[in-house]
Amino acid sequence: MQIQLLRHSGMVARFVNGYFYVDVEMPTYELHAWTEVFLSGAGWIGNDLSNGIRTSHMDFPICTSVSYQNTMPVSGSVREDASSVLSTKLEIKQV
Repeated sequence: MQIQLLRHSGMVARFVNGYFYVDVEMPTYELHAWTEVFLSGAGWIGNDLSNGIRTSHMDFPICTSVSYQNTMPVSGSVREDASSVLSTKLEIKQV
């Protein structure tokens, strides 16, 4: 909805999919999504409405698009009696 409101106001906006990293004693990583608006002179500014903050070095963008459908990390379907198992592992190291 934020993207549509920004666009309706004449601003350029896009959907971003990536990871949110919480730096604590036991780091956690969440698959996450946010919106970005383009401001002349400032570039793309991210808004994380889920956490009520602007994006920062804790947000890792993986892909962007004008439509959320184009940023899904995994998509597909299962027909009839087929089954599927998906497992992932993510490790982020500070360099």
